[in-house]
Amino acid sequence: YRLYRRNIKATGADELVYEEKDNTFYLGISRSKSEKYISVYLGSTLTTEIRLLPADRPSEQPQIVLKRERGHEYSLEHMGDQFYFLSNRNGASNFALYRAAEKIPTISKSWTPILAHRTDALIEGFEVYPNTLAVNERSGGLSKIRLITLADQVTRQTSTDLKLDAKAALAQFDGVNNVVKHFWPMVRSETHLERILTDVAANPGLVLFTLVNRDTRRKLEN
Repeated sequence: YRLYRRNIKATGADELVYEEKDNTFYLGISRSKSEKYISVYLGSTLTTEIRLLPADRPSEQPQIVLKRERGHEYSLEHMGDQFYFLSNRNGASNFALYRAAEKIPTISKSWTPILAHRTDALIEGFEVYPNTLAVNERSGGLSKIRLITLADQVTRQTSTDLKLDAKAALAQFDGVNNVVKHFWPMVRSETHLERILTDVAANPGLVLFTLVNRDTRRKLEN
């Protein structure tokens, strides 16, 4: 594959930007979610290499973010001053999610884990937004969306996922039948939380929650 650059305001020949000489690799091009970078994706069955080009300096050459290493597959996104990597490095066959400082090239040893590798859940992909990561997971034959607030990396899952967690937790206790479940969605204020705590006190039992607001979460935990 070859990647060419065309100046739409000029009449000259297209300029060769990159040529992939390994015929087991294919080439793709896209723009980062932040729109700051043009991403050149080079991938084979088992290996990935990504090069980035500043979108506001399109005449430059794409720079390698992380050199290809056989067996290492990764993807990346950019937001703010951070790169976000989905990677199977170090034997993470179901992939793990990391963040790193906006630096090219990057050093994988310096990446900070966001979601560690799990043997029971496959991370299929992710989308990054200014304040949130949306992670597509698959476990137990079901697809799930995990939302991560970037400010403090608090995670919350879909209601379906939480119900499955409750079912799995109850299964650990023998003789538990006719379980009464209470759901309190959209808890956004301390007043609402106070009403819930009153209900919990009147009907004690297992409490699972996905509160994102730090202060509200701490009040519940205390």
